[in-house]
Amino acid sequence: MGLFTKKRKDAIWIRPKDTIQAIVPYIMKSRCEAEVSCHVDMDITELVKYVDKKNEEDLGYKLTYFHALMACFAKTVYSREALNRFVKDKRLYQRKKLLFAFIAKNKLSDDGEERIISLDIKNNDNIMTVSKRASVDVFNVRHEGSNNM
Repeated sequence: MGLFTKKRKDAIWIRPKDTIQAIVPYIMKSRCEAEVSCHVDMDITELVKYVDKKNEEDLGYKLTYFHALMACFAKTVYSREALNRFVKDKRLYQRKKLLFAFIAKNKLSDDGEERIISLDIKNNDNIMTVSKRASVDVFNVRHEGSNNM
């Protein structure tokens, strides 16, 4: 692939749908200019009940709130695919995958070795499949030193 090609292995080049999308890469030239943050209070009472109920079952792994949040974020991004786009060289791209990266420690201590885990979440994944795959990857990193990244 050449230096100024539109082809990428991780994304598909898309044409901007309107003038605003076309000029944004020229206005916001760096990633920092595109940062967005918000504060949202959510009632997670039902989520807490669900996680507690599932963890009473013998799943073979522990369902966590982090797993639930990853699954929720994934469903949101898959329902709003524009959230999984980026700009490179003033071109707009749609990512081919949805990857969540997080850190797992070999030991839960301040000086425990850290390893990055990258979880590829598919559109048809649900809270249980996300939880199982994340748990397996964390186990593999802690016990084998690898998660087949």
